[in-house]
Amino acid sequence: MELRQLRHFLAVLEAGSLHRAAKILNISEPALSKSISRLEEFLQVPLLDRHPRGMEPTLFGEAFATHAKLIASELALAQDELGELRGGGRNLLRIAVGPTLAAAMPSIIDSLSAECPGTRLILHEGLFHATISAVVHDAADFGIVPLEEDFDDRDLETEFLAENPLGVVGRTDHALAALEKITTADLAQCRWVVPPRQDHARTIFDSLCARSGFAPTVAAESSSLTFTLSCLRQFDALAFLPHLVARANDWRTFSALPVKQFLWRRKLYIVRRRRKTQTPAARVAIREIRKICRAESESR
Repeated sequence: MELRQLRHFLAVLEAGSLHRAAKILNISEPALSKSISRLEEFLQVPLLDRHPRGMEPTLFGEAFATHAKLIASELALAQDELGELRGGGRNLLRIAVGPTLAAAMPSIIDSLSAECPGTRLILHEGLFHATISAVVHDAADFGIVPLEEDFDDRDLETEFLAENPLGVVGRTDHALAALEKITTADLAQCRWVVPPRQDHARTIFDSLCARSGFAPTVAAESSSLTFTLSCLRQFDALAFLPHLVARANDWRTFSALPVKQFLWRRKLYIVRRRRKTQTPAARVAIREIRKICRAESESR
C-alpha cells in the first residue's frame, strides 16, 4: 500500500466521484481508478460503490476511511514536528475553546514562544458543539469543553482538566457588591445578560433559578463575551459567568458577587481525537492552561 493510494481514496470520498477527484488531483480518471483498485486488492475488500450520482463508500470503505484520515493527519503532524526540529515547517497549534478560556489564552503565548520557537497559535472560539466539531473534523489539535460524566464519543478521548467555578459576575462598583448578603429579591431588581439556551452554562443557570424560585429579568441573551461584558459596564447588568472571565478581564473592573446559591463548579475536559499524537507545542499549551485553571481554583 502506498500513501498516495490513501490520498486518492480520501479525495474520492471528499469529491463524491472519480471524475471530480481526478480533476482535483490533476491526474487522469483511469489512473485514479487503477490506484483505488490496487488499494482494494491490497486490503482484499471493496471500498467504493458506483452509483448514478457518483461514488459512495461501502461498509468496508467507511471503516477504512476513519483510519485513513487518522494516518493522513498523523503524517501531517509528523511533517510539522520534523519541521520544528529543522527550524522550519508550519509550526501551527490549533486550539478550540469556549469564550471563558479564550479570554485567558494570551497568557500561554510567552511559554509557547520560549519553548517552541516559531509556533503560531490558531484559536477557534465557540460554544460546546462548535468546539467538539472542530476537534472531530481535525480543525483543532485539541479542545477544552465542560462535559457531563456520561459523555461518550467513540472518535474522541477525554482528559479531566480542572473544575471551573461559575457564579454571578458584575462590575466591581455594582450596588450589590457592597452588600454582605445578597438575596434573590436583590437579584430580581437587576437586568441580566444570559447565555443562549444551547450553552451548557444556561442549562445550569436555569436550574439554579428554578431551585431558588427566582425569575430573572433577562435584558439579552448572547454567547459573545465582549457583548456581555460591555453590558455589565454600561448599565449595571449582571451575568452568570465563569469566575475566570472576571480575572482574565481585570478584577478591578469585574468581580464575582457573593451569591452562594448561584455558585456552581463545572468540570472542564481536554478533548482530542483518539490516538492523535500530541505535538511539543500542544503539550506546552496544555501545561500552561492547567496552571491558569489551578491558579483560579486556588484563588477561590
